[in-house]
Amino acid sequence: MQQHTLGGKVALVTGSTSGVGRATALSFAREGASVVVINGRDAEAGERVRRDLAARVPGTAFHFVRADMNRREEIAALFERTAELGGGLDLFVHSGYGGSGLPDLFESLSIEQKEDAITAIFTSLVRCCHYAVPLLRARGGGAIVGVISDAAKVPTPGESVHGGALAGSGMFMRGLAREVGRYQIRVNAVCPSLIRETRNYDKVMDGGFARQLFQKIEKRATLGLPGPEDLANLITFLAGPLAAHITGQMVSINGGISGA
Repeated sequence: MQQHTLGGKVALVTGSTSGVGRATALSFAREGASVVVINGRDAEAGERVRRDLAARVPGTAFHFVRADMNRREEIAALFERTAELGGGLDLFVHSGYGGSGLPDLFESLSIEQKEDAITAIFTSLVRCCHYAVPLLRARGGGAIVGVISDAAKVPTPGESVHGGALAGSGMFMRGLAREVGRYQIRVNAVCPSLIRETRNYDKVMDGGFARQLFQKIEKRATLGLPGPEDLANLITFLAGPLAAHITGQMVSINGGISGA
């Protein structure tokens, strides 16, 4: 008989209409989560994904709640609605950023693009955790997992702004872990470099500076690039009881691209 490591848990996964977020929502359900709230900006796509996930794991109640990670009021409403649907919150995964900019050289980015990247990457995470922590604390503990990047650890040309915002995200999560451990809340980050079979991979490989940068990086993945399911497996582990003594960590998963 299969043991479900997340039996009865209520989870919220942002950015979960595709890629890593979607794979994580499915993995949580297969591990026994009773309620999984998925999120994105496209309501039509969200409802389509919700129906597909519900058909795959009938024992889990899937809900889609639309919210833009750039808008504080929508983030607040997302967590409020999640608490209503699940009666609380046990697990929060931040897999959705509000921005869509590609890596580029510092001098090639406008001031608006620089500021938008910081808001989309760093500010959205801080906002989400602002609303997540009280809900997790009310349940007697839980887990937060952020999907960031190895760019938070390894300086790379073309990622000075993105990498800086991601490094800030990583340090924020490590510091938060120190603060909320007393409430039995664990906080960790997963750090990929490139993830195959995702929209972002297709986007960066479409051409221009980003393609030149990441084609060189991909060649260093001696074990092959991880896919969404590989990230989901790691996130599920970090969210579950097998990682009960792991917190404040930034765990790389990159197929050997770097030893960060």
